Amino acid sequence: ITSDRPPKSLPLLQDRLRSRFEWGLVVDIQPPDLETRLSILQSKSEREGANITSDVLEFVAQQSQQNIRELEGNLNRVIAYIRLTRASVTIELASRALESIATKAAKGASTTLTLVIEAVADSFQLTPLT
Repeated sequence: ITSDRPPKSLPLLQDRLRSRFEWGLVVDIQPPDLETRLSILQSKSEREGANITSDVLEFVAQQSQQNIRELEGNLNRVIAYIRLTRASVTIELASRALESIATKAAKGASTTLTLVIEAVADSFQLTPLT
């Protein structure tokens, strides 16, 4: 079983199953550090035959800090963008390839309750109560 919580913290799990899962290996896996993310990106870019410089790989690694699938997806997006545009690999090009993702991340960092209320009200053409 794979979970973001230990077996003890899964209330809907039957006791007999919980005890069996606790009998196994329970490991807390943390998000990868920058060095690990760079190593993953370097390996994947080599397998894809993409010649991407370390500064561009570092830029991609900075965009995805929590999830390896997201990290690899971002690299795939950059590689596809490079191949489709036939442009040389630069940080600016990688930034364009990841533009919507980077914008979402930047907006998500500063989201407040007021912004959420305003966005929902705007979407439904309502006036928020203040």
